[in-house]
Amino acid sequence: MEKLFRVILEMGITAVPVILAVFAIRMCLLRAPKRYSYLLWGIAGFRLAVPFSVSSALSIFNLGFFRGTSIGRNIAQPGMGEAFGAQPAGLGQGLAGAGALQTAPALQGRASATDGIWQVLMFLWALGVVALLGYFLLSWIQMRRRVEKAVWMQENVWECENIPSPFVMGIFSPKIYIPFRLGEAERMVILSHEQYHIQRRDYLVKIFAYLLLAVYWFHPLVWAAYFAMQKDMEMSCDERVLERIGVKRKAEYSSLLLSFAQKESESFHTGILGFGENGIKRRIRNILNFRHTGRWVGAGLGVVCIMAVCLLGTNGRVADTVPESQAESDGSVYNQEYGFSVGVPEASDAVKTYKMEVGADVDEELKDLWTPGLSLNEITKEGSFGFDLLSSYLHAGTYEVERDILTLTDYEGTYHFRFKRIDKDTLEFIQEGSSSVALTDERMGIPVYDGARFKLTED
Repeated sequence: MEKLFRVILEMGITAVPVILAVFAIRMCLLRAPKRYSYLLWGIAGFRLAVPFSVSSALSIFNLGFFRGTSIGRNIAQPGMGEAFGAQPAGLGQGLAGAGALQTAPALQGRASATDGIWQVLMFLWALGVVALLGYFLLSWIQMRRRVEKAVWMQENVWECENIPSPFVMGIFSPKIYIPFRLGEAERMVILSHEQYHIQRRDYLVKIFAYLLLAVYWFHPLVWAAYFAMQKDMEMSCDERVLERIGVKRKAEYSSLLLSFAQKESESFHTGILGFGENGIKRRIRNILNFRHTGRWVGAGLGVVCIMAVCLLGTNGRVADTVPESQAESDGSVYNQEYGFSVGVPEASDAVKTYKMEVGADVDEELKDLWTPGLSLNEITKEGSFGFDLLSSYLHAGTYEVERDILTLTDYEGTYHFRFKRIDKDTLEFIQEGSSSVALTDERMGIPVYDGARFKLTED
């Protein structure tokens, strides 16, 4: 649960610049057809739902502002499990230090207080998720009861007495519900609107968006994006109807929309596409201002959307995040904050493996079988510490560096291990402030002691 919560937090942080950028682009496209703004929200949804993406030189996460942080980086890899051997490619951050957004505490003395705070935050988060999902189910059940006595009219269209406004409801076989005694012209316009929703699978989009909202209920920008996406969805559908019935019927369509808006409840139905909901004033204004766009304008707007996908939907390229002006002649970069130089990371040599130096009295077979080791990676900002021959997993997590002290904390924030940098190839284990490294079975294995040296290997 804690791992999931941490991933949700990191994905929510990565989504912040994406959502803000979508709002900015949306403002620039204020006069453009709303289907383009609607498409842009898919990028934000992707960032909130998928913890990985491809890297691109065009990504906004290549900007210096994001350098040294976990924003715009893979939080997980596709097809990876929870075992250490299935963690993202290469673990750990180079000794240049961790990003500013690391969530694990640095010192053992803060562990208990921090763990308690995390437990409270996780409980509140889970409570909020359950509450919103409960509201989803309750709203769905209430609406199902309303349409129990609906009468079939044609195809997937049903008439019902107990509804104030037309809407689409369903998952696998969506149905359109309309009030009784609608005129022929009204019914034709409404069905055109709702059938277009079904054609675009908007009924699934709205459910998916609400589920994301339930997961990120604590995130104010996700709430803003959710309501803006709904408005863009409805306005784009209104525009589609006008393309079919003709722009000369703007006033008629606006009056029909307004009449149902006056009857419909102010509360929004989760996962249900209501005809007269979501910013009626804004929708009517958009209808009255609607104009057909030319082919070239549409092509240009399509290019804008493609560029937005490249900029916001892809990850930054880690190798490009170090300014050339900082590179030294030997290919290393001096880190002012931590006071030592590190090589510019390349994908081929990102993983750094340190093996503990052991005495001559240790059995050679035991050395070959298992020697305590530390694995770090300068790209993914994660690490692992294996010290127990009989342990079922390595202690994998993130770490940060304070001066010359490296602190590795597992993903659950339970175990902490500290190392002091001796030189560029040597780390020294510090027992004080570290979790216990006692062997599962003291009769087997190579013990890790206070002051044990770990040397960089060629592996």
